Amino acid sequence: MTGTDIYAPRAENHRRTWTIGVMAMVVLFIVMGSLAAILAWNVSGLGTPLTLDPVKDLPNSSPLREAFGLGAGFALALVPLFLWIWFFERGRLSTIGLRGNPILPFIGGLLGGMASITIVVCTIALLGGYRIEGTGMWSIPTPAALFPFAIFGLAFIIQSSTEEIFMRGWLMQIAASRYGVTLAIILSSLFFSILHGGNIEPKVELAFALANIVLVGTFLAVLCVNQGYLWTACGWHASWNWLLSTGFGLEVSGMDLKTGAFVLDLAKNDTSPWWITGGIFGPEASAVATAFLLVACVWALLQPKRET
Repeated sequence: MTGTDIYAPRAENHRRTWTIGVMAMVVLFIVMGSLAAILAWNVSGLGTPLTLDPVKDLPNSSPLREAFGLGAGFALALVPLFLWIWFFERGRLSTIGLRGNPILPFIGGLLGGMASITIVVCTIALLGGYRIEGTGMWSIPTPAALFPFAIFGLAFIIQSSTEEIFMRGWLMQIAASRYGVTLAIILSSLFFSILHGGNIEPKVELAFALANIVLVGTFLAVLCVNQGYLWTACGWHASWNWLLSTGFGLEVSGMDLKTGAFVLDLAKNDTSPWWITGGIFGPEASAVATAFLLVACVWALLQPKRET
């Protein structure tokens, strides 16, 4: 399987970036996008200026500002990536999985991600991990009440899709073209996990979370290889993050948006052990998520590979 093109064949004059270079450039492009988003927000005058210091940003946070920082930061990170692929690699976006009609696969991914995180959250609740703090904002469907959930939905679509393009698109394809699909899946999943290593302070929850994120990366990578495109993975990733954070009011990868909850406002029971709730990292660091993701990986591995 060495030298595999996962999504679409490369042109004869296509140049490959070194794999280690791709990993360094992923970090660089994300930082560039974040800085550009901060500059754009601060120039716009729409609210309190953004900084790179969460301690300063948190007291002045607003849904619009946080969603802008999240969505615009990742959207702008795609600009140098696409320019690099077009002008240095002489490639096409189809070679990194952006091919075919995205609508139905993306919608299918959205529904799958919502179902997945709902199963995880409901299982933790049945084990006594959560208490209900309030009803969801769907009960008062005014534009003002629903606005934060709508803008965070868009932000998570951009953020999650960008991560899929970087991880399961660019990095995995570059690695597969040199080392084969299996090693590419392992490498991209490990690197995806490492990038989450600074989300919370080092503790046992973080170690458990990073192992689970490897499983998330493996599941999505196998899904992309089987389907020959990124769209389903983009939708799954986006709705998992959105419903977890703004649907149930829980931490997503250690990030607490504090926007309330659309479906049901949940909080951890202090008497429940961290391995049930995931602690401060959120459900993604729970043993429940581990069990679910292991099943998801097995399911993905058993799916037939589509003809491209």
